[in-house]
Amino acid sequence: MQSDIAQTKSQIESLKFQLQQREIKATTNGILFQLPIQKPGAVVQSGTMVAEIAPANSPFIIRATMSTTESGSLHTGLPVKLKFDAYPFQDYGVISGELIKISPNTTEIDTPNGKVAAYNLDIALKQNCLPSADKCIPLRPGDTATAEVIIRQRRIIDFLLDPFKQLQQGGVKL
Repeated sequence: MQSDIAQTKSQIESLKFQLQQREIKATTNGILFQLPIQKPGAVVQSGTMVAEIAPANSPFIIRATMSTTESGSLHTGLPVKLKFDAYPFQDYGVISGELIKISPNTTEIDTPNGKVAAYNLDIALKQNCLPSADKCIPLRPGDTATAEVIIRQRRIIDFLLDPFKQLQQGGVKL
């Protein structure tokens, strides 16, 4: 009887240890936004990513791509305007962001015109929600958007008067 009790206690300790080995605890609080392992009980090799967590209260980062043909004047720190696909910008406006990272090398992306070389961009959002009439709608990981990187800004009057200025500088009087 005593040996059965001792054996059962040993099995309990062994099972507790095995359970601890299967439990993974995050080192930070946040939102789980990528979980590549789909099946419970799947075997994971050492060093394999099992989850990606966005830390709580950190700025949202949008990952975008930009074709190399459009990237001539890109540099970090440029302002970005984001229009979220689920929320028409005519009703909800745009959210401001800042270009914080440009990948050092390109990747190929599929477009309607075939494969194109593109840079990966990281854009930090200035706010984590879209202003609405009575509240701020929180953004969620996975929301898609169109990003417009502001390379330069001009006043509308300068844009309209430029052809006339060029004519005047060319010696032609109006």
